Amino acid sequence: MYKALQNLVNHVGIETGEALRMCSLYPAQVMGMDDKLGMIGKGYRSKMALIPENLDGSEVRIIS
Repeated sequence: MYKALQNLVNHVGIETGEALRMCSLYPAQVMGMDDKLGMIGKGYRSKMALIPENLDGSEVRIIS
C-alpha cells in the first residue's frame, strides 16, 4: 500500500490525507470491516506505518 500511496500523491496529484484514506479506510469500507480496520481508534485493529513526510521511502517503519 505504501507504493500506492506514493503513486497517488506523486503521480496522480491527490492530496496526502485523501490518499491515506484511499489506502486504509476506503478498502476497509468495501470489505465491510470499517468497524475494525481502516482508522486509528479505540477498538480498531492496527498496524501503523511511520512514513516520511516527503514520501521518499527512506525510513518507513511498521509498528504492530
